[in-house]
Amino acid sequence: MTSEPSPKKRGASRWVLITALDSATASRLSKLLQQEGYRVRTAASWTSAARAARATPLSGLIVGATLADAGPVDLIRAVRAERQAHRIPLLVLADRDARGLELRCLRSGADDFLIKGVHDLSGIPIRLARLHSRSDADKQALEIGPLHIDERSRRIWINGSTGADLSRREFDLLLYIVRKSPAVATWEDIQRDVWMVPEHALSLGQSPTIAVHCERIRAKLGVAATCLVVRRGLGIQFEAGR
Repeated sequence: MTSEPSPKKRGASRWVLITALDSATASRLSKLLQQEGYRVRTAASWTSAARAARATPLSGLIVGATLADAGPVDLIRAVRAERQAHRIPLLVLADRDARGLELRCLRSGADDFLIKGVHDLSGIPIRLARLHSRSDADKQALEIGPLHIDERSRRIWINGSTGADLSRREFDLLLYIVRKSPAVATWEDIQRDVWMVPEHALSLGQSPTIAVHCERIRAKLGVAATCLVVRRGLGIQFEAGR
C-alpha cells in the first residue's frame, strides 16, 4: 500500500484552521500539522471561524465539539452554505459521541468525526491529506451510466447537465464506488481505502459515518440516485443500468 504524501513532501503551503479545542489538544495538534508542512491558525469563536473559512483558502478545518453543544453543527452548516468554503475538508474532534452528535455533524456536511482517546491525533494530518485530490496526472474523465465524472475539476454531470455538487469526501467515496463497479465496494474496503482506517480497527458491517455520506450522495444525484444500491451485509454497488 502506498502512503499518502504529506504537504511538506509536495512542497505546498497549506493552511488549517482549528477552533473550539482545549489548549492542550490544540497545541499538540498544531505541532503535528506543522511537522507535516501545514500552517495553522486558530479561531476563538464560531463566528470568527466561519469568517476565516470564507476569507482564507483552507486545506482543512478542525472543529472541537463538547457535549450538548450546538456550535459544531451550526458552524458546519454555515461553512457548507458558503460557495467559497463548502469544499473545505472538515473534521470534528469530540470528547465523545452523545445524543447523536456524530450523525448530526455528518448530516450537516462534516467529512469525518473523531473521538479523542479513541482516535490517535497523529493520524489527523494523514486524514486531511487523503481528503485532497490526487495529482492532476492521475486524473481522468469517467463515463458510467448517467454520470460523467471529471476528476480534474472534481465535477459531475448527470445526463449531460451539471449537478451533484459534492464535498471532497463525498466525491472520493462516489469515485471509489464507481471505480469498483460492477463489483461491490464492501464496507471494509471503504473504511480501509477511503477513510484510511487501520486494518486492526476495521469494523464489520455498515458504519454510521459511511451510511450518512451515502445518503448525502444519493440526495445530490437526482435521477442517478437509483444507481447506488446497498447490498445488505456487504457494501454498496454502482449499477449503471438502473
